[in-house]
Amino acid sequence: MVSQVFLMSLEEEEQRRSIWEKNTLLIEAHNLEYEQGMHSYQPGMNHLGDMTAEEVAEKMTGLVVSQARETNNTFAVDDIATKLPKAIDYRLLGYVTPVINQGSCRSCWPISAAGALEGQLMKSRRKLVPLSPQNLVDCVRSDYGCTGGYMTNAYKYAVKKGISSERKYPYMGVDQKFAFDRSDRVAQIWDSKELPEVNERVLRAVVAVHGPVSVGINSRSRSFVFYKSGVYHDPKFSRDDLNHAVLVVGYGVTPTCKKFWIVKNR
Repeated sequence: MVSQVFLMSLEEEEQRRSIWEKNTLLIEAHNLEYEQGMHSYQPGMNHLGDMTAEEVAEKMTGLVVSQARETNNTFAVDDIATKLPKAIDYRLLGYVTPVINQGSCRSCWPISAAGALEGQLMKSRRKLVPLSPQNLVDCVRSDYGCTGGYMTNAYKYAVKKGISSERKYPYMGVDQKFAFDRSDRVAQIWDSKELPEVNERVLRAVVAVHGPVSVGINSRSRSFVFYKSGVYHDPKFSRDDLNHAVLVVGYGVTPTCKKFWIVKNR
């Protein structure tokens, strides 16, 4: 990944310090309430600590959902299996590669898409190969590279061209010229399906039967930015205005019968 160094003025440095201090106080207040049993998860300070939630959404998220969804390309609800496992974790089954730091590129969409393709490659060939999000950033013409994109467009590209490995086409975190060599292709798919919106029953079935699934979420909440551990739940969390792509790699239920999704984030 390309590293960039930015120098800031004293005024901006003070502003960043003020934002960091405010975020620190919010995290500490939440964790005090967590210790009292008021929350199911803990936040923690991270590398985004001197940014506001709005700045993180503007600079780090890049999901651009198509307004014209293809209804004939939607997974049929009738295909749902009647008996599903109570829990499944594809990390333990060897379907999930390490998290990629996307840097300043708004590349959540190809990272999510590549993760789902990695799962299918593992399922069909019993071999886990890290695939190249950079290949998708550079080559999916119907998306916008580091400005944003949509996973379905990435899958359409993978149907036509295939996708290279991370080793052959490493992630740089910037827009580059098209550099895909078809001889380096390590995977190609025949088709992809979209799931019905806001239908966790279908999502659960597809994850259980087929493997990890790319999904879109609204990540504008400050609590999401600083999530560290536990079962994340924010009553203010909105299902509208999706702006960030992640990968669902499993699901489960807590000892207190609280259902949860296991999500791989960039």
